[in-house]
Amino acid sequence: MMTKVQLISKRLWLLLLFLAVACTPGAARPGEPDTSLLDQLLGTDWNLVTWEGMTILPNAAPTLAFEEAGLGGTTGCNHYFGMAVWDGADLTVGEIEMTEMFCEGVMEQERAYIQALQTAESLTLAGETLTIHTAEGDLTFQPPTQATLTDTIWVLGGIAQGDAVMNTWIDSDITAEFKEGHIAGSAGCNSYSAPYEAEGTSLTLGQIVNTLMACEDEERNQRESEFLTALMSVAQYEIHRTTLTLSDAEGNLLLTFQAQEN
Repeated sequence: MMTKVQLISKRLWLLLLFLAVACTPGAARPGEPDTSLLDQLLGTDWNLVTWEGMTILPNAAPTLAFEEAGLGGTTGCNHYFGMAVWDGADLTVGEIEMTEMFCEGVMEQERAYIQALQTAESLTLAGETLTIHTAEGDLTFQPPTQATLTDTIWVLGGIAQGDAVMNTWIDSDITAEFKEGHIAGSAGCNSYSAPYEAEGTSLTLGQIVNTLMACEDEERNQRESEFLTALMSVAQYEIHRTTLTLSDAEGNLLLTFQAQEN
C-alpha cells in the first residue's frame, strides 16, 4: 500500500511533469492544436516536383508558400491563397481564392491542383522534401532555385492585355536569352536580337533586329508581332524564383517568362 508521503511525492512528480510539458516552447497545450510543424514551414517557399497520377506541365509547375494566415502560391498560371488549419501533421485547407488570368493549356492543371489541395489530409517534411497527402494523391515539393537574368533561357509565359496576362499555345516557342550584352531568341517564328543594359531593376533594350521569314500560321504571325511590340517598351525587370517579369517605365506589366527546365 502506498504511504501518504509516497502519494504526495507521486502527485508532485506528475505536477512537475505536466508543467514541464506545458511550458516547453512549441508544445501544444491540452485542447489546443499542435502547430510545431507549421513553425518550421512558416515563411518557406516550395515548387511542385512530383504529382501522384498526374504529369506536371513544363514551365508551369505550381508553387506553394506558407504564411501566417494560411498558404498560397501559383497554380502555374494564377496566384492563389487559402486558409489552413494545422494540428501536428494533420492539415485541413479551406476555401481557396485566386486571381483570374486565363492561360491556354494550363487551366485543367490549375483546377486539378486546387481540388487536390482542398482535399489535403496531412503532410510530411523530410529534409528538403515536403509531401502533402491528399485524397487526390500525394503532392511532393522541394525548395525552388533562384534564376538569374543571364545564364538562363527564358520561355514566354504570357503577354499582358489590360489587367490580365494572356497565354497561348505559341508562347512555349517564344524565348529570350540575355548574354554578353545582347538579348536574343525566337519570337515564335523568326529569330530576334537586341543590345541591352541592366542596372538594378532597370532594363534598357536597343534596336530590335529580327529575321523576316513569313510564317504559314497567321496566329503565329500575330503573336510574334505582339511579343516584339511589347519588348520595345521594356524598361524594368524583376525575377522571383524562376519567373521573370518585364514592365514599362510606369511599372505596367508587359511580359512574363519562366526559366526553361533543364
